[in-house]
Amino acid sequence: MRGKRLTNEDEDKKMYKWMTPIAAVALFIGLQMTAARAQDAATTAPAGKATVSVTVLDSDSNPVSGAKVTLMPPKAKKKKAAADAGAADPAPAPTPTGPTASGATDADGKVSFPGIADGKYQVQARSKTAGAGRATVTIADGQDQSVSVTLKPRAAATQPAPAQ
Repeated sequence: MRGKRLTNEDEDKKMYKWMTPIAAVALFIGLQMTAARAQDAATTAPAGKATVSVTVLDSDSNPVSGAKVTLMPPKAKKKKAAADAGAADPAPAPTPTGPTASGATDADGKVSFPGIADGKYQVQARSKTAGAGRATVTIADGQDQSVSVTLKPRAAATQPAPAQ
């Protein structure tokens, strides 16, 4: 008995039948490798030892629940050109621009950020109902720090009186 001869179209269908599972496996392996690299980078990055504890209060000194708190690194300050000083000054190390940590306060108006490296940070707190506020905290020698942020209510928008 003679076998059925496959046409080009039949051969293409047969080939495509296997391409989808092979592509899916390759994608899965690639994603796993990317996740493993990200985990390795996270575990090898230098982590700080300090915990920053933040208490957020409203203008009446009551704790604010659900306030969004962000711990920001200091902004890099531009130094005058080294030519002005007459000496070559090495470029400063880049400073991260995004938040170091963020979270929301609990029912007692508190939130903590563990693993913070030494340095000076700005603490920003914001609540839809109580307003916003800022404070500064400095971590030295891996020592834990506590800071309190008192929120200032937003100024009510004033509208001009209607013309008479």
